[in-house]
Amino acid sequence: MVVNQQSHAMNKVSEKILADARKEAADVEEKARREEKDLIKAKEKALAQATAKHEERLATIYSAELKRQEALAEIEFRKSILMRKRELMREIFRDVSEHLLRPEIYPSFLEAMIIRGAVSGEEVIIVSERDRNLPDDTFLKGANEKAAERLGHTTNLRLDSEVRETGGGLFLREDNIEFNASIDTVMRNVSEDMEMELARFLFSEGEE
Repeated sequence: MVVNQQSHAMNKVSEKILADARKEAADVEEKARREEKDLIKAKEKALAQATAKHEERLATIYSAELKRQEALAEIEFRKSILMRKRELMREIFRDVSEHLLRPEIYPSFLEAMIIRGAVSGEEVIIVSERDRNLPDDTFLKGANEKAAERLGHTTNLRLDSEVRETGGGLFLREDNIEFNASIDTVMRNVSEDMEMELARFLFSEGEE
């Protein structure tokens, strides 16, 4: 009888130990699952935050690159417009130069340059071989009369024996002082003086 009671007591203890062990194992397993879920959530949250930061950084980089490309495109566009404007200006002044060389215009241009360039009225006139016959006696008489009227005294402008390639136009010289009235120089000076005004006239409308 005593043996049976002891056996029964041992069984009870064993069952309790097993039950406690099972419960503890179940608790450990449940805790591990919760920790695993928490860890997964934490990793997912961290991944989402990292992804968001990465996407934000990519968006910032993209935006900056887009602005840079737009700025470069704007610069290239303005450069092309400026080049076209300058090309058009050159075409205009080239056309004017060609116009001045027309036979019905050229003698008047030479006379105007002589009158404008005369300072003392004692200058000599240097032209190219091609233009040697243009400043004849009648031409020189008329140029001297107009220069004298401008200067307020008698002048003695005359053709020099020197011949120089001018590309159109002439030179006035007295001693070591020389006035360059070649067409290239005149047009370069005129273009510098008129470039801004002419550009404003040609391109101001519709530019805004």
